[in-house]
Amino acid sequence: MYYGEWIMNYSSVRLISPYTKYTSESYQQSYTDYVKGSFVEYASNAQQYYYPFNDDSGGYYYVLEGSDNVDPTAVTVPDNIDDGTTIQITVNPSTEKVYSGTISYTYQYRYNGGSWQTLTTTTALTASLQVPKDTYQTLEVRVRAQDNLGFTSTTWVSSGVKNIIANQPPTAPGITVDNVYINQNLTVTLTPATDPDGTVTSYIIQRRIDGGQWNQVQSGTSLTYTEVVDPDWGTIAYRAAAVDNEGLQGPWATSQTFDVNPGWVIISGPDSDLGSRPGPFVLEFEVEVVGNPDQDSIVTKVMLDDRDLIVDVLLHDEDIVKIYFNTKYFAAGTHTVQVTASKEDYTSAMSVYRFYVPTLSADPLAGAKVEVPQNAQGQPIAWLGLARCILGDDGRDVIQMCGDGLKMAQGTYTGTGTSGQSNPTPLTAGFQPKLAVILSADGATGVTILAPAEGSTATVGGLTVTFTATGLSYWASTPEAQFNASGTVYSYYIVG
Repeated sequence: MYYGEWIMNYSSVRLISPYTKYTSESYQQSYTDYVKGSFVEYASNAQQYYYPFNDDSGGYYYVLEGSDNVDPTAVTVPDNIDDGTTIQITVNPSTEKVYSGTISYTYQYRYNGGSWQTLTTTTALTASLQVPKDTYQTLEVRVRAQDNLGFTSTTWVSSGVKNIIANQPPTAPGITVDNVYINQNLTVTLTPATDPDGTVTSYIIQRRIDGGQWNQVQSGTSLTYTEVVDPDWGTIAYRAAAVDNEGLQGPWATSQTFDVNPGWVIISGPDSDLGSRPGPFVLEFEVEVVGNPDQDSIVTKVMLDDRDLIVDVLLHDEDIVKIYFNTKYFAAGTHTVQVTASKEDYTSAMSVYRFYVPTLSADPLAGAKVEVPQNAQGQPIAWLGLARCILGDDGRDVIQMCGDGLKMAQGTYTGTGTSGQSNPTPLTAGFQPKLAVILSADGATGVTILAPAEGSTATVGGLTVTFTATGLSYWASTPEAQFNASGTVYSYYIVG
């Protein structure tokens, strides 16, 4: 006889043969007139009423014990599907399968609502699917159940339509380029990029010379790149891009285009703050061309308080400049010395130094103390501060620095090597001088010239000085005595 079990939308029975008369308290039902034979096999058919219900047919008896449901309750895939990745499909099996038979599942998928493709048929509750890269926008998966008794369900269980997310590129890195000088080590420095849906694995750096094509110079994880600047390059630029873990390259970050520079001028000197300077001092600095040394004709200018040009010379690489400042003739307060050095085709340099002249001071280097002397007539001879109000020993005002009429001019000149009365050295102030100070650049030699009380000519040692309404001139028997030695730099201060 058959012994049957009902499964959703189909019947599955087992065949028991032969059958005989059977009497038992256990089988007090419609078929107790029969004696079960031995189990033959399971049988099934997609038609629900194909087999009899608890009855015999054709010499076999069919027994219905219950019903099964083999359809899975759900099939799931990830909600966020990245293209170019392998996803996992998961089947949630039916909880109503209680009788015999082994269930297997047919997995199918389709992209962009197209035709269905069979992935696999397996008893496993999971399957893997490789999603193509840069091809589709949507994916749907479905699963149908069947058993080994010959039944195939007509019901497909769907995952629903899921969006395929294209891989997002990484951001652009930051890029800086330093030290673009011939025969020097140029450095390209990157700041890290980020990736919205993965990780950054490498960086590409490219270079462009003289506006030509971009050429790759580095690819890897390093955030820096260094190379020597070739003298034949005219302009140079760099760009960089990040690459993510799926090999997708992000946008380029491009540097500015640099003019290749053969070198740069530097000024080496003291700290910018020279502090308080109550007495004379020497400012010393050195001019150099870095990257291309042994250069000459370096234009070097020194401005005092942004208005007076006191040095204007051409120097050689590594030349040292010494400027003597006698702050006795400076107004109280802060003074600024600006040094600029430049040479054609080189990056120029500028240094600014500041010093402070106090209101009252004695020369600490000389160990002096402040006193107020008198002349024979009892008139004071006072140096209040640094030449703020100076009186001569005859009681005549030399410089009215305490009033509003102070005028001062200063500057430098380079000696020409001439001398004598027919070749005087002129200094132009633009006003009537009362006092002039002339110094060699190193401060080793100098002279202070006081305008005469009467007339226009004064003699100081071997130097004959003529004062005019706009300046003065002087001569001596030799260039050295005339402060006009060839090639020697002199500074001057004129007060009126």
